[in-house]
Amino acid sequence: MSDEVKVKKAVYAKDWETYKKDRYGPGVIDSEVMKLRFAQWHVLAEGDSWFHLNALRPQENLLQQLQFSQDTAIASLAMAGDNINQMMNPKIGGFLSGLRAKKFVEAIKYQKWDMILISGGGNDMIDAFTFADGYPTINGTKVHILRQDIEDRGFPDRFEEYLDENALQATLETITHYYSELIKLVRGSPLNAKTRIIGHTYDYFTFRNQTSKREKSVRQNALEDLKVPVTLWKSISCYLNDRLRLTLLNLADVGNDVIIVDTINALVQASPDSLGNTLHWRNEIHPNYLGYKKIFDDRLKNFLYPAE
Repeated sequence: MSDEVKVKKAVYAKDWETYKKDRYGPGVIDSEVMKLRFAQWHVLAEGDSWFHLNALRPQENLLQQLQFSQDTAIASLAMAGDNINQMMNPKIGGFLSGLRAKKFVEAIKYQKWDMILISGGGNDMIDAFTFADGYPTINGTKVHILRQDIEDRGFPDRFEEYLDENALQATLETITHYYSELIKLVRGSPLNAKTRIIGHTYDYFTFRNQTSKREKSVRQNALEDLKVPVTLWKSISCYLNDRLRLTLLNLADVGNDVIIVDTINALVQASPDSLGNTLHWRNEIHPNYLGYKKIFDDRLKNFLYPAE
């Protein structure tokens, strides 16, 4: 798609149940419903907080910044905190995870979508980093990316020595497995066998070194509990993001219209000592309005159109 094509924000973006009700259901036919029903393109989004349309506590998200060359309606199944494991595996814990996994299957069968957008994998890395009882992998084990025996090993100088490489590899393999299963599920639907699937990598977040107990993230607490030197935190976060990026990019299959957009290094990384909002980051792991807008403008803009 050419950069000269005029783009505009989606005319309708709601959660899946509201979309379904407004699409064909009874009730008041207001201006938003009319925009939905006359939209040229219909997009299904599944993912994490980068896509989450939170009506109760509105915050910036990437869906709000997406622009298309046709009037477009978005139905979102995204839930903040979801990992790709939860999206596909109803046995994994989480807020109504089993029900929402079934809803994705329902949505795939509901109609032919012009595009399916996926935001996943980031929370899997975070969960493997912070879950006290470990992250559940496809081989049945629960793993911790941060080594639990750091103190016994004498607090080494290299950041790599604070990470359990086997646990990291198992986490990445689990992400690959469930992401691939999600793609297979879409392709198994006759309606969406050729629908374009668009995913993304993330960007370099920074572990924040906050002094206020109330402001500390679960990631900072995990690092401090294991006495990981602050001087190594940035190297660890960048390394984990780089490994996740390569894993997600390997899922791309251009011939099969599976696109993974590389969004790494799009934003100005926050300082470790920053409290709250910075130039492009609302907090430790979420971009702000300007950050999401920059990701769209610089990276996603030329990919948001249906398969030919």
